[in-house]
Amino acid sequence: MGVPFRPALISEWPSPRKRVAELSAGWRSMSLVRRYFIVALLAFAIFTALAGIWVSDQIERGIVHNREHSAIKLVHDVVEPLVQTLPAGAALAPNATTAFDKLLAAPTIASQVAVMRLWRANGELLYKSDRFGGDMHAPPATDQAALEQALGIKLFEVNAPLYKSGTREIIAVAQLYGVANALHAELGWARLQSWLILAALALAIMAVLFKIVHGASGQIEEQHRVINAQKAEEARLVARSEALRKLADVIHRRGMEHNERMLRRIGSDLHDGPAQHLALALLRLDELAPLLENSAQEEPSTSNNALHTIRRATSDALKEIRHISSGLALPELQKISLTDALVIAVRAHQRATGTRVETVIGTLPGRLPLPITICLYRFAQEALNNAFRHAGGDGQRLSASYEGEMIAVEVADSGPGFVVDRAAMGGERLGLSGLRYRVESLGGSLQINSAIGRGARLTVRFRNPLA
Repeated sequence: MGVPFRPALISEWPSPRKRVAELSAGWRSMSLVRRYFIVALLAFAIFTALAGIWVSDQIERGIVHNREHSAIKLVHDVVEPLVQTLPAGAALAPNATTAFDKLLAAPTIASQVAVMRLWRANGELLYKSDRFGGDMHAPPATDQAALEQALGIKLFEVNAPLYKSGTREIIAVAQLYGVANALHAELGWARLQSWLILAALALAIMAVLFKIVHGASGQIEEQHRVINAQKAEEARLVARSEALRKLADVIHRRGMEHNERMLRRIGSDLHDGPAQHLALALLRLDELAPLLENSAQEEPSTSNNALHTIRRATSDALKEIRHISSGLALPELQKISLTDALVIAVRAHQRATGTRVETVIGTLPGRLPLPITICLYRFAQEALNNAFRHAGGDGQRLSASYEGEMIAVEVADSGPGFVVDRAAMGGERLGLSGLRYRVESLGGSLQINSAIGRGARLTVRFRNPLA
């Protein structure tokens, strides 16, 4: 039974895009020195190859040109004088043929020239040193490859015109096939030298640049280490600062909760202690009133006035204590929204003062941290009390809005106003400085706008941390 076909194997090969991404990530993860080494190695190979090819070609051209120039000089210096007496239409004289044979047989010439032929301008063969077929009038082997195969050596071809002495008239054309074995060896050695020189030069440049890059890479890596250490220290400080900020927020919230509990206890103590004693004193005064009126026969007006003064002062003190205790007592804000808390503050103020507060409340968040809700409730309570105390309740107005994650609550009046700088520094209005501290301790801001004769406007803003 054969192995079942697994088409899923095709998908196991990584896609080209994934492969490119992996190579790119691997390249970025390399150090600067390793990247330089790879790039320099490729550049070195390409430069050496291209430069070597160009230099070798130039050397080859120069060597071949020198050999051709030497061959042409040989033709003009030795061969050309021997054909000066060549009559038109006649064959080459025997003595000239013998002279050519001796010339080509000389060791110095034979090592350089393998085959020589002389042609008339009309294409007639006058002389050839190779005797292929033995027939002078047989077509010679003009193909260089055939000659190289017949002689077993490498050849190069040179054609040089032979002029009549003192003129530009061409008598014949000399065709030389030079021995190229030594030429190829010389070319090979020249190419090798050029490649070695270029390689040494490129390696020297690469070594100098490598030393520079290695030093720069060390400095960069050291700077990276310093920067990473600084980033780690900065992250540690930021985390510590964030932890301290959260701790400060917790302390502020607990402090506010503690203050609210203290205020609630003070209000309860005022209501259950001095207020009850004053109420009892008023009750006993009412019981003593008939007796004092009957016994004060001599000075009735004085006794009545004293009794009335004591009753009024005691009643006013009881009313003030009850008002203070009701202001200190905090409603159950944990289970209601900010809108309901502000409405409770406005209604309590209206009942206590007998004044009217214009109320404009927009759509507010349904859920807020309890400390912010308590802070805004206390702000509305304190600001409305200030409006009643200093402006007599004239033009009292409370507005609240929520835009761009920012909650704004504003209390305004049309009273006489005051100097903002003096109020901001404390002075006679310690309630405003305490209010500012309460708001800013929770990350909010309090803005006070007022001037003499222009009323006052207090605005608190909080960013909703639950948005």
